[in-house]
Amino acid sequence: MSVANTVGLSGAGLGGNVNAWREEGGVRGIEMTATRYAPGQIGYGSMALMTSAEGVTYATDFDEPGWFDRGQKAWDDFSADGRMDGPTAPAGPSQNDRTCIGMIAAPFDLAPGQSGDVQFIIAWSFPLRPITFHLPPGSIEMNPSGLPVQNHYARRFGQAWQAGQYLAENFGRLREQTVIFERAIFDSTLPGDVLDAASSQMAIMRTNTTLWVDTPADEPLGRIFAFEGCNPKSGCCPLNCTHVWNYEQSLAHLYPQLERTMRLTDFEDNLHDEGAMSFRSTIPLKVNLPVWEPKLPAADGQFGTVVKAYREWRLSGDDQFLRRLWPGVRQSIRFAWEGFAKWDADKDGVLEGMQHNTYDIEFHGPNTMCGSLYLAALAAGAEMAKAVGDQAAAVEFAAVLESGRRKTDRLLFNGRYYQQQVTDLKEDFVTPFGNLLKAGRPKYQYGYGCLADQLLGQWAAHVAGLGYVLPREHVGKAMASIFRHNFKNDLSDHECCQRVYALNDEAGLLACTWPLGKREKFPFPYSDEIWTGIEYQVAAGLIYEGLVGEGLSVVSAIRARHDGLARNPWNEFECGDHYARAMASWSVLLALAGQRYDGRTKTLTMQPRIAQRDFACIFTAARGYGFFRQRLGRYGMHVEIYCLGGEVELAGVELLPAKLPGKNHLAHVEPAGQQQAVDVRSSAQATLVRLPMPVTLNERQVLTLGIGQK
Repeated sequence: MSVANTVGLSGAGLGGNVNAWREEGGVRGIEMTATRYAPGQIGYGSMALMTSAEGVTYATDFDEPGWFDRGQKAWDDFSADGRMDGPTAPAGPSQNDRTCIGMIAAPFDLAPGQSGDVQFIIAWSFPLRPITFHLPPGSIEMNPSGLPVQNHYARRFGQAWQAGQYLAENFGRLREQTVIFERAIFDSTLPGDVLDAASSQMAIMRTNTTLWVDTPADEPLGRIFAFEGCNPKSGCCPLNCTHVWNYEQSLAHLYPQLERTMRLTDFEDNLHDEGAMSFRSTIPLKVNLPVWEPKLPAADGQFGTVVKAYREWRLSGDDQFLRRLWPGVRQSIRFAWEGFAKWDADKDGVLEGMQHNTYDIEFHGPNTMCGSLYLAALAAGAEMAKAVGDQAAAVEFAAVLESGRRKTDRLLFNGRYYQQQVTDLKEDFVTPFGNLLKAGRPKYQYGYGCLADQLLGQWAAHVAGLGYVLPREHVGKAMASIFRHNFKNDLSDHECCQRVYALNDEAGLLACTWPLGKREKFPFPYSDEIWTGIEYQVAAGLIYEGLVGEGLSVVSAIRARHDGLARNPWNEFECGDHYARAMASWSVLLALAGQRYDGRTKTLTMQPRIAQRDFACIFTAARGYGFFRQRLGRYGMHVEIYCLGGEVELAGVELLPAKLPGKNHLAHVEPAGQQQAVDVRSSAQATLVRLPMPVTLNERQVLTLGIGQK
């Protein structure tokens, strides 16, 4: 016998609640509705306690005031005969500030040694939600909590019973798809720490950090909005923060169609005068409630968003999407030299102006934390300009990129890593947080420091498939320096007057160190902290530069700290729980697998950096995902590409460089039992397989390649 019941509640906002028995479509249970709220009001909605079991007994209202009396009453009833014999007539409406307690019991018989399953479903549908977030005293942010938005799920399931019935009817299929996805991740030959990091932190998109709402209502997919993290009763820092979400890669690769909705908000709703992009959103859109002063755009957020626009276009191959974004993309790049912020007033590709950023302060003077993102944005902008036929912009952006690449490297690379050149303030300056900075050398810089984020834009460029935006040799040296100076195997001697996320004998990567001395008297806040999102970004950056062992050491340190004993494995917190920056973990998987999908050319790139003789890994494409396996043998390479969900379009596959025997290489493709001879070209960089006719793999179809086999 199994029993399920709701929790008895009393409190403000309750009242008018009704519990009624319902049986329909193979499921039965208690439907819970409320008469206190009308459609269109926050609080309107329903819940359901359901089961697919037969012979169910129930109680629509099972309450008994006093100490443990409710539980005692329920147990006495149930234990007497294995039934719930409470009231079965509809209960309610409940009094103000009270609700009704429903309970169901499902019987089943077990012989010795047998086991059984009973399916209980708790479903809900509350179409409208308020937007609430924590606000520090004196904040200039405005809280639009009184303006509700509609959850996207309400478009499909306006009532809880509909949602529960759908789950019951489709449970087998949904469970099977979930298990297939799980196996696609964990059957990989990637290290366990990497799989743990990628799989655990992608769950952030399903916490209250992330919202899927019907704003605007005329877009079939609605929009994704998100906090930086979440608190028990509110979000932490509103919404779609461009500089924090620069790090996120999980949503972008697992649900690319949803990620693209965030770019629409960036470039169509958050651009202001001269191309300044608000780095926080408000919803509903187009409501005059700015959540951040648009005259203070974040440099790292603005340029990172351009790179993300390129990433979304490359993944999808959707030229219509690119053309829709292009005016905003072009304007946001040109803001660097045309806008009021004067980030790059002389248009030489080096950021000199005041640059607000993810550390909640402004960097004054050239640096590669914001500057490498600027270079990556210029590279992305040049490519997108070519695609839309804007040749003038393509030439312009490419010229600024080339200038910036050379000047940045000459100005900031000190032989070991990239440092900051601090520009003195000409007059007193009051920061947006109310701090007074006196004229002269400003507070909150890093100067000669070795910043973990110094190549943030290079990492973003690698993930997006843009290549190097700074000299490859110096990038490699800088990444090696970050690991050498910032990664600590033991933090027992580490001094931190800021927030503490790792301590004692734990290992972690510091946000900044000063190996050359000359530490700033008051460096930027958070400089002595350890953020997992930065750690994952650096780990992937190390792997991209061939420093695989070093990168894996960083990941292992994070997972050791979040081992389920010291900390929650599914909650890497920063400013709030389930912090979005931690979704940078997916980039470690991408880097190790050498994985990219290009929706423009329908080409899957898989060039693993470990376990190359027998490698297997999940991959994602524009409208589907699958499983990749390669085996290297004496006479060539055998590759299998499985589609496990959606569809995967393929016109080419880019693999590891291979020394293939003979001159005339032959491969065969077998989708749905068909064979094709294909063109195979091998170089020192890659083995490129081109199909004479593109194929679309549907669920459970496989493409096999036998390369170099006679």
